[in-house]
Amino acid sequence: YHTQTNMNDFFRMSVDEARRELGSDTLRGLTQAAALERLAEFGSNQLVESKKKTYRELFFDQFKNFLIIILLIAALISVLIGEFIDGSFIMFIVLVNAFLGATQEIQAEREIRALKKMVLPTASVVRDNEIKKIPAAEVVPGDIIILEVGSAIPADARIVETANLKVEEAALTGESAAALKVATALEGEVPLAERSNMVFMGTAVVYGRGRAMVTATGMRTELGTIAHLVQSEK
Repeated sequence: YHTQTNMNDFFRMSVDEARRELGSDTLRGLTQAAALERLAEFGSNQLVESKKKTYRELFFDQFKNFLIIILLIAALISVLIGEFIDGSFIMFIVLVNAFLGATQEIQAEREIRALKKMVLPTASVVRDNEIKKIPAAEVVPGDIIILEVGSAIPADARIVETANLKVEEAALTGESAAALKVATALEGEVPLAERSNMVFMGTAVVYGRGRAMVTATGMRTELGTIAHLVQSEK
């Protein structure tokens, strides 16, 4: 099977093409041995948080910026030459900037925790031709996941079987209406919200049932991409 480097192309593939690409079996699923190998290769199916820092640490981190250092030097020079008002004004701006920067980073950490809560702790998958409930963190590329009303999607996946399946994707796409899912391949450049043969981590089934083949897990999912952007935003 191939790695997840071309995961964005799965919506253009037929079910058979996706199955071959992922080295999976749409009926029997993966063997437990194969799943363990993939778990070792791709890692746990979880959103990763950056190392937590205290508000005090985040506040002082703001002063490591090169431009802030220049402003601090300018403030010191202003005080030394007797321009106390200018020096005080520059210091005020620097302190406000540090306060706002630290506050925004704390908010980003809260958003990451909120994203992680969108992933339920368990998932139903086909392993060794049996439907099993496993920890969602152990879902791997190529797994066949069972989609039923009320179930949360544990990873990004290509639909392989559907019966009037509808998925609520508002948290990811902003669309309030549930999206009807199909198993047929799509053509051309298709926006995320219109990829009707894909389901995504953090969304939920609201109608019908189906099966899907996992194409991306953890931080490689669309939700993982959002989590990464939130954490890396300057």
